Amino acid sequence: MAVDPSYWRQGIGTFLCSYGAGIAEEDGVSIGVISSEVGKDFFTRLGCCIIQQRTVKDTRPGMEAEIDFWVQTWAPVLASSG
Repeated sequence: MAVDPSYWRQGIGTFLCSYGAGIAEEDGVSIGVISSEVGKDFFTRLGCCIIQQRTVKDTRPGMEAEIDFWVQTWAPVLASSG
């Protein structure tokens, strides 16, 4: 999922995530998220937990670059039976 930056802070991402979380909750399944630094705080505010941070590096001569990303998860609150 991605929202064009010109539409940020209008509730679109929150709506899409909440909608998906509702479906996951009905099905009793968890959600996995891989986010950039820009998105990690957004997903954390929505209840995702950061599992780990990773960096991918391109070491080819003349192409050196690296990018960080965060692996996050969200799990539904399961009603206790009994």
